[in-house]
Amino acid sequence: MATRRKFLIGAAAATTGLAGAAGSATAQVDTTFELELTQQGFLGRAPSSIAGTTNPTLEVEAGTRYAIQWTNSYNPESEGLPARHNLVITTDDGVVRRGEYVFETGQTRTVRFTANSGLSEYFCEEHMDEGGEFSVSGGATATPTDTPEPTATDTPMDGDGDGGDGGDGGDGDGGGETNGGGPGFGVGAAVTAIGAAAYGALRKKSDE
Repeated sequence: MATRRKFLIGAAAATTGLAGAAGSATAQVDTTFELELTQQGFLGRAPSSIAGTTNPTLEVEAGTRYAIQWTNSYNPESEGLPARHNLVITTDDGVVRRGEYVFETGQTRTVRFTANSGLSEYFCEEHMDEGGEFSVSGGATATPTDTPEPTATDTPMDGDGDGGDGGDGGDGDGGGETNGGGPGFGVGAAVTAIGAAAYGALRKKSDE
Protein backbone atom coordinates (compact mmCIF):
# COMPACT_ATOMS: atom_id res chain seq x y z
CA MET A 1 0.00 0.00 0.00
CA ALA A 2 1.22 3.49 -0.82
CA THR A 3 0.32 4.72 2.64
CA ARG A 4 2.52 2.08 4.29
CA ARG A 5 5.48 2.90 2.01
CA LYS A 6 5.25 6.55 3.07
CA PHE A 7 5.40 5.56 6.74
CA LEU A 8 8.32 3.19 6.19
CA ILE A 9 10.39 5.90 4.52
CA GLY A 10 10.15 8.50 7.27
CA ALA A 11 8.23 7.30 10.31
CA ALA A 12 10.78 4.84 11.71
CA ALA A 13 13.33 7.49 12.64
CA ALA A 14 10.70 9.92 13.90
CA THR A 15 9.12 7.41 16.28
CA THR A 16 12.11 5.47 17.59
CA GLY A 17 11.18 6.44 21.14
CA LEU A 18 7.95 4.48 20.85
CA ALA A 19 9.64 1.16 20.17
CA GLY A 20 8.39 -1.45 22.59
CA ALA A 21 6.30 1.07 24.55
CA ALA A 22 3.01 -0.24 23.28
CA GLY A 23 3.79 -3.81 24.25
CA SER A 24 4.73 -2.85 27.82
CA ALA A 25 1.44 -1.19 28.70
CA THR A 26 -0.54 -3.00 31.39
CA ALA A 27 -3.82 -1.07 31.33
CA GLN A 28 -6.91 -3.25 31.14
CA VAL A 29 -8.36 -3.65 27.65
CA ASP A 30 -11.93 -4.27 26.55
CA THR A 31 -11.23 -6.39 23.46
CA THR A 32 -8.21 -8.37 22.26
CA PHE A 33 -7.69 -9.21 18.60
CA GLU A 34 -5.68 -12.40 18.12
CA LEU A 35 -3.67 -12.73 14.91
CA GLU A 36 -1.17 -15.25 13.51
CA LEU A 37 1.53 -14.03 11.15
CA THR A 38 1.76 -16.40 8.18
CA GLN A 39 3.37 -16.17 4.76
CA GLN A 40 0.16 -14.60 3.44
CA GLY A 41 -0.01 -11.97 6.18
CA PHE A 42 -1.78 -11.59 9.53
CA LEU A 43 -4.43 -14.30 9.80
CA GLY A 44 -7.35 -13.58 12.14
CA ARG A 45 -7.87 -16.05 15.00
CA ALA A 46 -10.21 -14.23 17.41
CA PRO A 47 -12.78 -12.91 17.90
CA SER A 48 -14.97 -14.99 15.62
CA SER A 49 -15.74 -11.99 13.39
CA ILE A 50 -12.17 -12.06 12.00
CA ALA A 51 -11.38 -15.76 12.36
CA GLY A 52 -9.90 -17.22 9.14
CA THR A 53 -9.57 -13.81 7.44
CA THR A 54 -6.16 -12.70 6.19
CA ASN A 55 -5.23 -9.12 7.10
CA PRO A 56 -8.72 -8.51 8.47
CA THR A 57 -10.22 -5.06 8.99
CA LEU A 58 -10.38 -4.46 12.74
CA GLU A 59 -13.62 -2.81 13.80
CA VAL A 60 -13.12 -0.58 16.84
CA GLU A 61 -15.01 2.07 18.76
CA ALA A 62 -13.35 5.39 19.51
CA GLY A 63 -12.42 5.86 23.16
CA THR A 64 -12.23 2.10 23.87
CA ARG A 65 -9.07 0.20 24.87
CA TYR A 66 -7.88 -2.66 22.63
CA ALA A 67 -4.98 -5.06 22.27
CA ILE A 68 -3.59 -6.87 19.25
CA GLN A 69 -1.87 -10.12 20.24
CA TRP A 70 -0.04 -11.81 17.41
CA THR A 71 2.11 -14.92 17.07
CA ASN A 72 4.79 -15.41 14.43
CA SER A 73 4.49 -18.55 12.30
CA TYR A 74 6.50 -17.31 9.32
CA ASN A 75 10.27 -17.40 8.82
CA PRO A 76 11.12 -15.68 5.52
CA GLU A 77 14.89 -16.36 5.60
CA SER A 78 14.50 -19.07 2.98
CA GLU A 79 13.19 -16.41 0.61
CA GLY A 80 16.06 -14.03 1.25
CA LEU A 81 13.84 -11.62 3.19
CA PRO A 82 14.46 -10.10 6.65
CA ALA A 83 13.85 -12.68 9.37
CA ARG A 84 12.31 -10.23 11.79
CA HIS A 85 8.74 -9.00 12.12
CA ASN A 86 6.85 -6.44 14.17
CA LEU A 87 3.47 -4.74 14.20
CA VAL A 88 2.88 -1.00 14.11
CA ILE A 89 -0.33 1.01 14.38
CA THR A 90 -0.73 4.17 12.35
CA THR A 91 -2.98 7.19 12.03
CA ASP A 92 -3.20 9.64 9.15
CA ASP A 93 -0.18 11.43 10.70
CA GLY A 94 2.16 8.46 11.08
CA VAL A 95 3.10 5.62 13.44
CA VAL A 96 1.59 5.93 16.92
CA ARG A 97 2.40 2.46 18.31
CA ARG A 98 5.41 0.28 17.47
CA GLY A 99 5.55 -3.24 18.87
CA GLU A 100 8.69 -5.24 19.63
CA TYR A 101 10.31 -7.35 16.93
CA VAL A 102 10.25 -11.15 16.84
CA PHE A 103 13.06 -13.16 15.28
CA GLU A 104 11.78 -16.72 15.59
CA THR A 105 8.61 -18.62 14.90
CA GLY A 106 6.34 -19.25 17.87
CA GLN A 107 7.08 -15.89 19.51
CA THR A 108 4.12 -13.74 20.58
CA ARG A 109 3.88 -9.98 21.00
CA THR A 110 1.07 -7.67 22.15
CA VAL A 111 0.35 -4.06 21.21
CA ARG A 112 -2.19 -2.10 23.26
CA PHE A 113 -3.92 1.10 22.21
CA THR A 114 -6.94 3.34 22.69
CA ALA A 115 -8.98 3.72 19.52
CA ASN A 116 -9.61 7.15 18.07
CA SER A 117 -11.11 8.51 14.88
CA GLY A 118 -7.70 8.92 13.21
CA LEU A 119 -6.67 5.25 13.25
CA SER A 120 -5.63 4.04 9.83
CA GLU A 121 -3.68 0.75 9.53
CA TYR A 122 -1.67 -1.96 11.28
CA PHE A 123 1.17 -3.78 9.54
CA CYS A 124 4.71 -5.18 9.72
CA GLU A 125 7.33 -2.56 8.88
CA GLU A 126 9.58 -5.15 7.27
CA HIS A 127 6.92 -6.59 4.94
CA MET A 128 4.41 -4.09 3.63
CA ASP A 129 1.87 -6.65 2.49
CA GLU A 130 1.43 -7.96 6.03
CA GLY A 131 -1.35 -5.91 7.62
CA GLY A 132 -4.85 -4.52 7.42
CA GLU A 133 -6.99 -1.49 8.21
CA PHE A 134 -9.11 -0.13 11.06
CA SER A 135 -12.79 0.75 10.87
CA VAL A 136 -13.60 3.28 13.61
CA SER A 137 -17.09 4.15 14.80
CA GLY A 138 -18.86 5.93 17.65
CA GLY A 139 -17.38 6.71 21.02
CA ALA A 140 -16.35 9.81 22.91
CA THR A 141 -13.39 10.67 20.65
CA ALA A 142 -14.97 10.00 17.29
CA THR A 143 -15.12 12.86 14.80
CA PRO A 144 -17.53 15.36 16.40
CA THR A 145 -20.72 16.48 14.70
CA ASP A 146 -21.45 20.19 14.89
CA THR A 147 -24.57 20.99 16.89
CA PRO A 148 -26.12 24.46 16.36
CA GLU A 149 -26.24 26.63 19.44
CA PRO A 150 -29.75 27.54 20.67
CA THR A 151 -30.84 31.04 19.67
CA ALA A 152 -31.88 33.35 22.50
CA THR A 153 -35.29 35.02 22.04
CA ASP A 154 -36.33 38.33 23.61
CA THR A 155 -39.49 38.38 25.73
CA PRO A 156 -41.70 41.19 24.39
CA MET A 157 -42.55 44.00 26.83
CA ASP A 158 -46.02 45.55 27.15
CA GLY A 159 -45.98 48.93 25.44
CA ASP A 160 -48.06 50.58 28.19
CA GLY A 161 -45.24 50.27 30.73
CA ASP A 162 -47.44 49.23 33.66
CA GLY A 163 -44.33 48.52 35.73
CA GLY A 164 -46.25 46.30 38.19
CA ASP A 165 -48.65 49.07 39.43
CA GLY A 166 -46.07 50.38 41.92
CA GLY A 167 -47.47 48.38 44.87
CA ASP A 168 -50.57 50.64 45.47
CA GLY A 169 -48.84 52.65 48.20
CA GLY A 170 -49.19 50.03 50.94
CA ASP A 171 -52.88 50.65 51.97
CA GLY A 172 -51.80 52.15 55.37
CA ASP A 173 -52.22 48.96 57.41
CA GLY A 174 -48.88 49.49 59.13
CA GLY A 175 -50.09 52.66 60.93
CA GLY A 176 -48.42 55.09 58.52
CA GLU A 177 -51.65 56.43 57.11
CA THR A 178 -55.09 56.30 58.83
CA ASN A 179 -58.46 56.27 57.17
CA GLY A 180 -60.90 56.98 60.02
CA GLY A 181 -61.41 53.45 61.22
CA GLY A 182 -57.75 52.61 61.96
CA PRO A 183 -55.89 52.86 65.26
CA GLY A 184 -55.00 56.53 64.64
CA PHE A 185 -58.67 57.60 64.92
CA GLY A 186 -58.95 56.52 68.63
CA VAL A 187 -55.89 58.58 69.61
CA GLY A 188 -57.22 61.68 67.87
CA ALA A 189 -60.61 61.36 69.57
CA ALA A 190 -58.99 61.06 73.01
CA VAL A 191 -56.91 64.19 72.47
CA THR A 192 -59.99 66.11 71.37
CA ALA A 193 -61.97 65.00 74.44
CA ILE A 194 -59.18 66.05 76.82
CA GLY A 195 -58.94 69.43 75.17
CA ALA A 196 -62.67 69.97 75.41
CA ALA A 197 -62.70 69.06 79.13
CA ALA A 198 -59.83 71.45 79.86
CA TYR A 199 -61.53 74.24 77.98
CA GLY A 200 -64.77 73.69 79.90
CA ALA A 201 -62.96 73.78 83.26
CA LEU A 202 -61.18 77.01 82.44
CA ARG A 203 -64.41 78.63 81.29
CA LYS A 204 -66.23 77.59 84.43
CA LYS A 205 -63.47 79.05 86.58
CA SER A 206 -63.62 82.28 84.64
CA ASP A 207 -67.37 82.60 85.19
CA GLU A 208 -66.90 82.31 88.93
